[in-house]
Amino acid sequence: MELFTKIKSKLEQALPGATVTVKSEASQHQGHNAGGAHVGVIVMYAGFKNQSVVEQHQTIYKIL
Repeated sequence: MELFTKIKSKLEQALPGATVTVKSEASQHQGHNAGGAHVGVIVMYAGFKNQSVVEQHQTIYKIL
């Protein structure tokens, strides 16, 4: 999927050395007319070592 490739690429470029996994979570949203993409992202990055989970999420949101 092009969207998943774009997300992965942006994160890998912004976070050198990171391991990025992007997957569809659409199956978790069946039956309630949820629109748009449902994407799960896992990022393993040494630069997150001293950041809280909230700070890590903020970093990801800024990149995307």
